[in-house]
Amino acid sequence: MNEFVNFLKKNKIALALLIVVMIIGIGGVSYLFLGTEIIRTEKAMSPQNQTNESLPYSNATFEDETTRESGTYLSENNVDTQFGIKIIKNGSTSLQVEKGKFFEVWNNIIFTAKGLNGFVSNSNYYKQDEHYYGTVSIMIPSKDFDTFAEQISKLGKTENMRVSTKDVTGEYVDLSSRIKVLESQKNLLLSWLSKSDDIKDMIALRNELEKVESEIEQIKGRMNYITFHTDFSEITISITEEGKIPVEKPEILLRLIAAWKIALNALVSSLAGFIIFVGWIIPWVIILYIIYVIYKKRKGGTA
Repeated sequence: MNEFVNFLKKNKIALALLIVVMIIGIGGVSYLFLGTEIIRTEKAMSPQNQTNESLPYSNATFEDETTRESGTYLSENNVDTQFGIKIIKNGSTSLQVEKGKFFEVWNNIIFTAKGLNGFVSNSNYYKQDEHYYGTVSIMIPSKDFDTFAEQISKLGKTENMRVSTKDVTGEYVDLSSRIKVLESQKNLLLSWLSKSDDIKDMIALRNELEKVESEIEQIKGRMNYITFHTDFSEITISITEEGKIPVEKPEILLRLIAAWKIALNALVSSLAGFIIFVGWIIPWVIILYIIYVIYKKRKGGTA
């Protein structure tokens, strides 16, 4: 140990490196145990950050997809009714528009969707080299999918159009049959539960009933999802202004940049953690020092 201390005294660079490593280590541990909790608390108290720029139209033009999906498409009686073919249909297209008309086309797409009882499910845009590029996803009633696609194709130069479909009729039929069986089990369990007088039997029946009800809710949730996505189709429109097309960086370069960002974030987190640790430890050092001074004075007085 003495040899190591003497080595550090003679080698200032090694001593400095050791101090840096200790700072980073203490910072990393402090950030892990103290910083993350502070950040989590701040996030819980602060409003959600907006990642996109403010769009040039009112937020009132949007409707939350979650609100629509959570609506009860499946009622208690709908399970027993006849239903047709269930097809999930999605599409994507790319539009090239004149420079300076990006937001005009953007708004026209949204207003066209609203005119067909559609709504925006996701959107983002960015500016690069004085050109705007963006993507907007629209949920449109499936029956108006072709009409909407035709109307937006007139807003610019259509680069491509892809449409995919998935038949989920079989899954829906299976779910419908399964839920009928579970409803029968639920009614039977309720009947037994109303006639039972034994506490243990009542508890066992109640537990089994909760399992059945939970499975029923899961199946209904899936059926609601299928019904929603067969009633509404999603079409994603990529919009680019004419001119320079953004050059995609090679994948290996993107990975190196991502790794470098992670390293920088780790370093910043360590430094932040060290500051948090210092701020946390200083009051305790002051308190212990005051206690030590009081103790020394009393000890000196009693002597």
